[in-house]
Amino acid sequence: MADEGQIQIDSGVSWLMNRLQGYATERMEFLKEGIAEGVPRAEYEAMVGRYKEAKRWRTFVIEDIFGEFQQTEESQLEDEGLEEMPTDD
Repeated sequence: MADEGQIQIDSGVSWLMNRLQGYATERMEFLKEGIAEGVPRAEYEAMVGRYKEAKRWRTFVIEDIFGEFQQTEESQLEDEGLEEMPTDD
């Protein structure tokens, strides 16, 4: 998290992950509002299914994809000798 008064610039990958999670969250909210307003039973079941799928994407799929990407990126940096230097603590 950035300190107050500082601008935090995310990497392209972080930005994309945050953006996708934001879209999934917006989709969930839209579906939740639609369900709460009342819809015919056939539509209700379909909307609940879409809500659960958006929640699954936000909670698991997006993080898994980007977790794998991060591991691959770290592995490549280590292979190239660019891993982080140990700190003197």
